[in-house]
Amino acid sequence: MNEIQSELLNHFETNKQPFSLFDLHSEFSKYSDKEINNTLDTLIAENKLSTHNLKTKFKTNSTVPIYWLTDKDSTKESSKVVLEKTRTKLLTTGITPPDINPNNRKRKEPSQTTEEKEEKKEQKEKEKEKETEKEKEKEKEKEKEKEKEKEKEEEEEEEEEEEEEEIESQQERLKEFNYLKRESNELRIELKDIQTNKQMKINKEEEEKLEEKCEKWKEVTQEVLYDLLKIWKNMNSEITLEKMINYFGIPHDLIGFDKNEEDFI
Repeated sequence: MNEIQSELLNHFETNKQPFSLFDLHSEFSKYSDKEINNTLDTLIAENKLSTHNLKTKFKTNSTVPIYWLTDKDSTKESSKVVLEKTRTKLLTTGITPPDINPNNRKRKEPSQTTEEKEEKKEQKEKEKEKETEKEKEKEKEKEKEKEKEKEKEEEEEEEEEEEEEEIESQQERLKEFNYLKRESNELRIELKDIQTNKQMKINKEEEEKLEEKCEKWKEVTQEVLYDLLKIWKNMNSEITLEKMINYFGIPHDLIGFDKNEEDFI
């Protein structure tokens, strides 16, 4: 027996308690870690020391070896009793001691058969397929919603275009009507001047031309008023032909409007 072996055994016999590998390395620091580890392996092979790996709290799946005398200490304690004592000591050092009661230990589940593995694999594949189908359905729904939104936007654009066109046509009609109104005022002034000015001599041809002009203007004005009434009826159902003529300030007899009949004569 060499010097390091005798010192290690003497240390265990004197203290009569288990020691972790960390404790032994710090206690016998004059020797290298390799020398201590080799000596411990030799003593375990000679059945002079016993060992057990305990789980620690420092790292996942981390363990620390614990060593004690194999039935050589004065108390003749069994390995279970030694481990139970070690449990109490190591709880304060951050090391989790194992449960030495075999009844309390977790039993390993029996390994799965190839059939069970295949069944599980098939189930996973089916679940994946279901998930992919659900995702596809969601994508289809999203596409449908996008199409609906697009159609709605197109309809709104068409309605806006129609409204703009209708507004433009109304503006053109109003311009045309204003132009005719100006002409009618000029004709009224001209007629008034002709009637009041007795000294003016007018031949029959001029009178006929003037009458034709007046009749033509009258017909055009009536058509324009009819068209405007149709457009304005869409915006205001209470509008009438009389109200519209009064709004523009056109005399009823000038355009041949009968108030009682509510129409042109």
